[in-house]
Amino acid sequence: MTAVIKGVRIQNAIAPRSVVHCAASLAQNRAFVQPRDDKSAGDSVAKIMIRDLDNGILAFDLRHLLRVLAPHSLAAVWTISSPDESRFEATGAGGIRLEELAESSSAIGGDELLVLADDTVQVIWGNFVGKLPQNPHEEWLTIRAFDSSFYEVESSDEASIAHVVSHFCDVRFVEGTR
Repeated sequence: MTAVIKGVRIQNAIAPRSVVHCAASLAQNRAFVQPRDDKSAGDSVAKIMIRDLDNGILAFDLRHLLRVLAPHSLAAVWTISSPDESRFEATGAGGIRLEELAESSSAIGGDELLVLADDTVQVIWGNFVGKLPQNPHEEWLTIRAFDSSFYEVESSDEASIAHVVSHFCDVRFVEGTR
């Protein structure tokens, strides 16, 4: 599937193995994120951990998450930083540029982040905090890469969390959230 959003061509919007190899997990994850009826639903923050593996190696990277979250991820302004656990680390030409941006906690547009993510082989450690243009003072979504082992996605936007959950196989809600 190919789409053009904000002038950026998006190919293969999700990690292609997800839908084919884990239909049962996807069905279970969809049931896990049904909208809640309580009035505080929009105030709570959900944090999920994604551990989809392919032969013991993480089967997706930042570029896949950005595509799954499009068009919001492309409209967002992202601040890139190092995690508390380690310095920012990524490989490939795009990874070098991401490391430079993380050193100064720089903000870039989502379309530029996707271009850099496409040129990155792997994000090993890193934090990406997105803010939407209609609410520039509030964090919309945070993506964290942990030692090439898994990603965390955190947001109070339940629709975005549900969308991510529906596209990956091994997704776990972090205890104490949601």
